[in-house]
Amino acid sequence: MGNGRTSFIDVRDVAAVAARTLTSPGHAGKTYELNGPEALTYAEVAGKITRASGRTVQYVDIPVAQQKQAMLDQHMPDWQVTALLDLQAYYTGGKGSDVDDVVSTVLGRSPAAMDQFLAEFADSFVAKTGAA
Repeated sequence: MGNGRTSFIDVRDVAAVAARTLTSPGHAGKTYELNGPEALTYAEVAGKITRASGRTVQYVDIPVAQQKQAMLDQHMPDWQVTALLDLQAYYTGGKGSDVDDVVSTVLGRSPAAMDQFLAEFADSFVAKTGAA
C-alpha cells in the first residue's frame, strides 16, 4: 500500500447506516458512499495500534511483484491475483482516501475514528498468554 491513504470505517458504523436507511424515511433510491472520518496510511495505523496496545506493530510495504508471486505460490487463480492487485492500485492511487460527512449526516453523530476503535479493542491486539 506504500503511502496510500485509506479512510477506514468501523463496520459498526456501516451497520448503523444500513439500519437507519432501511428503517427510516427519505433514503429510498439513494446511494451512499461511506467513508471513515480520517484518511490514514498503513504506517500510521500501525503506529496507532502500537500506542493503543502497548505492543510494537510495524507496517511492512511488500513490493507488488513479490505480492503477486506470493499469491501465485499459494495457487490463487490469475484472475483473483489480478483483481486484488487492481484493488490495491485503486487505493494506492488515492481513490480510497475520501473523507466526508455522509455517515454523520445519516446517523446524526460522528463515525468512530481509528483511535476510538483501537481504544475499545486494544486487548484484541495484545498476544494472549496462558496455559497451552
